[in-house]
Amino acid sequence: MMFRAFLFRTDAGAYWSVVDDDTYETVELADAFLQYIRFGRGRTESTSRKYAEAVALYFSYCRTRSTRWTDPNMTAFQMWLRVAQSPRRSATMRQNVFDTARPVRSDNHINLISYVVSEMFKFAAAEGFWPSDKLGVLFETAQVRFGARDRGPSATHKVVLRRRHRLRARPARRRDARDHRKAGNDRGAVRQVLQSPERCRRRLRMPNPPPLLRMLLI
Repeated sequence: MMFRAFLFRTDAGAYWSVVDDDTYETVELADAFLQYIRFGRGRTESTSRKYAEAVALYFSYCRTRSTRWTDPNMTAFQMWLRVAQSPRRSATMRQNVFDTARPVRSDNHINLISYVVSEMFKFAAAEGFWPSDKLGVLFETAQVRFGARDRGPSATHKVVLRRRHRLRARPARRRDARDHRKAGNDRGAVRQVLQSPERCRRRLRMPNPPPLLRMLLI
């Protein structure tokens, strides 16, 4: 990686920043943003590391594509994140970086990285590192209702900035989550027992009867 996260220890506490692998110098915008996240927003050291890794990926992308960080192309960046090797993994773990059958990062992970980079640009606009009139490249305005369960006439509206590049979140499936198809089969078995118990008893004599039928008819 051309840029990477690096841990700094100061009198105020430890925080993660972004350094250039060639010169070991910090990136000015990234360092200011990550100090703000750690000490101005009170985020934990582990959270600042996640932020630093996301910002390092963006600056590495800019150098790889020979683009300026001031001209963000979030769609191209998200495409690059699908194939770019993670700095925590060995390069030998992925033979073909253009193999899109198995992306390096999930949509949820790409969403988190995109969120951090977008927040960095919001900070850059507020602090004068980047023109605020370019925020429309990354954000769009949206009205959000508050109060009275968000629907009543007494609800108030607030205009907020919403990221334009958001992938659809895919909830992680728990290993112990119940299969809805199996639940549907269970309901069908209960219905059969209630409607025709004699028919279900005959079915128990057949090979491989449903286990729930045996339990219901005991």
